[in-house]
Amino acid sequence: MLHHTKGIVLRTTPYSESSVVVLVYTEKFGRQTYIINGVRSARSKGKSALYQHGNLLDMVVYHKETGDIFRVSEASIAHAYTLAPFDIVRSSIMLFLVELMTRAISETEANEELFRFCWQAFLQLDRPGGQLSLYPHRYMLIMSRYLGFEPHSGPGHFFDMLEGHFSDSIPRHTHYMEAELSSAFRSLLSDDIQFRPTVNTRRSLLHYLIIYYQLHLSGFGKMHSPDILEEVLRD
Repeated sequence: MLHHTKGIVLRTTPYSESSVVVLVYTEKFGRQTYIINGVRSARSKGKSALYQHGNLLDMVVYHKETGDIFRVSEASIAHAYTLAPFDIVRSSIMLFLVELMTRAISETEANEELFRFCWQAFLQLDRPGGQLSLYPHRYMLIMSRYLGFEPHSGPGHFFDMLEGHFSDSIPRHTHYMEAELSSAFRSLLSDDIQFRPTVNTRRSLLHYLIIYYQLHLSGFGKMHSPDILEEVLRD
């Protein structure tokens, strides 16, 4: 049966001489895999550009309750980027968001609130202005809310990453933030617009947020895009 859905391209892998397999986070069906035939052939020149990571698509897809790989009947760009792919900082953040979604979202059913949040985050990244240096951090914090392990603020000097809240005393395990970084994390949680951490603090916060995801999501694994972010967000 054919269905119309929006989708965010997460990964594209060549398949055979002229086809690709595309991982897409869809509005109606969650995380899905599609095989796209013929897009790498000379006659279909340009169609493969539809399936670049981070692209926002309008799609008409075949879907049924059983099966792992489906087909796309039609696809078109829902939003043509004007900034994000052409700016090194924005494109690096986009790569980070895509990798985070690929690792964190495994459900193959609709989650309209999570999808709407992700879609708007990509649109916002393509708009001028904004504090980009903390964009990945705030994205991770909000996404954790939809995934069910949002960190909570409150009294205490140490953020306990296993429990997801602050503690007055050092936890009896190694998965916590020291007092100084916990204080910075509290400012990040409060969404303080005056919060301007140093480069080292910003890197440490992102590092610990990734660990936080690893602790709460089985099979999350090691992320690779933060190394690129560290290079482009040095100032």
